[in-house]
Amino acid sequence: MTYIYKRFLPFFMSKRLLIAVFALLSNVTLFSQSAESVDSSAVSFPFSSADASRFIRPQYLDFTDMLAVDRSMVPVMGNKVEVIRGMHHFELLTADLASAKESICMEYYEFPDGDIPGTVRNLIMGKASDGVDVKLLVENITNLGDVPSGFYSGMRRSGVEMRMFTPFVRPLRFLFRLDHRNHQKIAVIDGRVGYIGGMNMADVYFKDWGDTHLRIEGPAAYVGVGGVFWNMWPRAGTEPFVPFADTLTYPMADSLGKIVQVVSDGPFDGHRLMEDSYVWLLDNASDYFYARTPYFSPPGDVLAAMKRAAKRGVDVRIILPGRSDVPVMDPVNRSFYRTCLESGIKIYTCHGPFNHGKTFVTDDYVTSIGSVNLDYRSFRINYEDNAFIYDQPVAGYMKGEFESECSGSCDMVTMRQVKDTPFLQKVLQGIVRLISSQM
Repeated sequence: MTYIYKRFLPFFMSKRLLIAVFALLSNVTLFSQSAESVDSSAVSFPFSSADASRFIRPQYLDFTDMLAVDRSMVPVMGNKVEVIRGMHHFELLTADLASAKESICMEYYEFPDGDIPGTVRNLIMGKASDGVDVKLLVENITNLGDVPSGFYSGMRRSGVEMRMFTPFVRPLRFLFRLDHRNHQKIAVIDGRVGYIGGMNMADVYFKDWGDTHLRIEGPAAYVGVGGVFWNMWPRAGTEPFVPFADTLTYPMADSLGKIVQVVSDGPFDGHRLMEDSYVWLLDNASDYFYARTPYFSPPGDVLAAMKRAAKRGVDVRIILPGRSDVPVMDPVNRSFYRTCLESGIKIYTCHGPFNHGKTFVTDDYVTSIGSVNLDYRSFRINYEDNAFIYDQPVAGYMKGEFESECSGSCDMVTMRQVKDTPFLQKVLQGIVRLISSQM
């Protein structure tokens, strides 16, 4: 009982319990070079940015076609990408916001008060006052208690057009969306620079935790990241919903650059693109599949694909935090250790600051950076997004990071550790796993 009290009292006293109960009731490296294996000499630039399929490895064409459910989710070329973290993300984002001339579109799961969000808030308020078209979409439920009076209304008064994805003033919409939260974290500046990844607009993501975001400069910022925003913005308003793809005109690419495919998914979109992407890549992996996630409770289809890959000899590794920011998620994560290890999946837990990143890389070619946790909620309940980069140098960089962590700051979980887990902790793991989909 002492163990339960110490580990779970903070959780049961937090707003996360309130959210979970409501849900149950409602049920840094810059890459700008072209891939060395691609011959673009036969193409005259500028060239339509969407015509990227000829430059993608043939074995992945079925994958890109599966994800391209509308014209904003096609692979586009002509991009520069940079993997960013911590305060470097903040420096780049504020510089891009300060240079905005026409439009700023931002969408965040968390946007509370604090040093970093306060600075960004003042920046976009100033831009709105200068005549820049500034739009901000915020998930309402997760910011309960973290926003002082006037924080959002002050932005509106300055000219920022702001919407709450789950507004309290519309009770039916609030109840309907209570369990289906907008988990995306993106920004688009002037349609030329886009940000997408796991980092919310809160101090802890920039100053304390590890996390990963992607900065995109090029057509994918407008087509892909812009498509995510414009497919979500009307859902928080009253105007008729018109899919972004219906009015999309593809920009031209001045060079091959990096091929990026930005994909978004939601509980009522008629497909499970995030889940399907994991299953397809795991079923087609031939060498390795390395993934990082802060929360690990995969749905059955994804877990089965991980097991199939490991059993046929693919090096499947999952990196998890040594300790979660949400105490109840530690036993949830550990409840999957035995079945993974028995199938040959390697589990690593990392020391140091909590890492909130959601990334994976496979077979020296496909890298994913986005908002999707390897858990049931991300795959089946929330609105999420991922950016897929089809590029060997980017994949090589991410692979090197994974392998460095696995051999350095992480420990590999062993079956002996699993078997030696105290009985009470095993019981807790089984209990919390039952409600893990709502965490």
